Amino acid sequence: MIGTGVFTTSGPLLETVGSPAAVLMVWLVGGVVSLCGALSYAEIGTTYPEAGGEYAILKHALHPAIGFAAGVVSITAGFAAPIAVCSLAFSSYLATVVPHLPEIPIAIALVVATTLLHAQRAAMGTAAQNALTVLKIVLVIVLTVVGLFAIDPSRLESASLASEVARPSFGLGVVQVFFAYTGWNAAVYVAGDLKEPARTLPRALLFGTVFVTAIYLALNATFVLSVPIEAVRGEVAIAERVMSALHGPLLAKALAVVIALGLISTVGAFVLSGTRVYQAMALDAPRLAFLGRQRGSDAPATALAIQAGLAIALILTSSLRELLGAVGMALSITSALTVIAVFVERRRMARAGQQPAFKTPGYPFTPLLYLGLLAWVVIGGSLESPRLLVFSVTTLVVGGLGFFVVRRKTE
Repeated sequence: MIGTGVFTTSGPLLETVGSPAAVLMVWLVGGVVSLCGALSYAEIGTTYPEAGGEYAILKHALHPAIGFAAGVVSITAGFAAPIAVCSLAFSSYLATVVPHLPEIPIAIALVVATTLLHAQRAAMGTAAQNALTVLKIVLVIVLTVVGLFAIDPSRLESASLASEVARPSFGLGVVQVFFAYTGWNAAVYVAGDLKEPARTLPRALLFGTVFVTAIYLALNATFVLSVPIEAVRGEVAIAERVMSALHGPLLAKALAVVIALGLISTVGAFVLSGTRVYQAMALDAPRLAFLGRQRGSDAPATALAIQAGLAIALILTSSLRELLGAVGMALSITSALTVIAVFVERRRMARAGQQPAFKTPGYPFTPLLYLGLLAWVVIGGSLESPRLLVFSVTTLVVGGLGFFVVRRKTE
């Protein structure tokens, strides 16, 4: 979960919602929404513990066409777009260390390099992934501990917080931070590999989401309360800007290098896990069998190449801010469908006299709260930027129609 979003979102977010208090409220709402979703996913994920995430769940719980549409959204907004966002953020932070670097070519080069790495034997990509992830965890801990000593609580005051929360732009802000929380549901993508999914999956979803929410609030309190707003408003490389203001340009450049290295691990994580959806869809649709084919390695080379191509196309055609909104909106819709599946499956089990392996705490209020909050932010985000809703709905419709093109022919 901890990746690009926490290091790149709050600068643009200040332009979207206004005050530091509103920014932190956005991060808190994003965490609450994610937690309600995680508790709901724990139930439906243990009911259908298969690889493939929303695709695997929705094809069983609702309809194969809806599952296929969710798979297409995962491929585009869930993996290709985040790879593009992470790569653009990597080039932005690197440019603060080496000025005048061509950011777009650097971002594309990172996509190509990580894809080639994971196209080799999986053990090679995993070793590099683990090393970079350890570096990222250390970075987050250091930034959190050191930064909290520099915050100025007086900057938290906002006489207009209530009005800022009521604006459609606040909903768009929550949509933007959804990208940073992307991954709270990642455990369901590997549910089929868990030895005891009924026990392990709920714990992973619950504790992971709570821990990351606390980290995000602490980090972003540092980013928006330790320096004047004007110094970081609209800045993508906000962590570097804050460090420069507090401790000078030398430490800021060192931090930018470490963040850039950490972002490599985030790109690698999306590259590695994205092919899970391709492989799951390939198993169900013979016409897509080429997506799961492994040529000379234990990695699906064709799926990796297509994923890289989609990410590069997004880098060339979209800005980081547009991608953040598109990812948040599209994933919000498929996530809402997955939580609706909890209600559908409960009724189905009740008719059969069965009980779910894990019951969502606070059901039905927890999933209803999730759906209500999600509806609020999606409506607000759509009013502020209708293009995001058009992109999301179009992707779902194209994905659903695609099911009827590639589905297995019956006798």
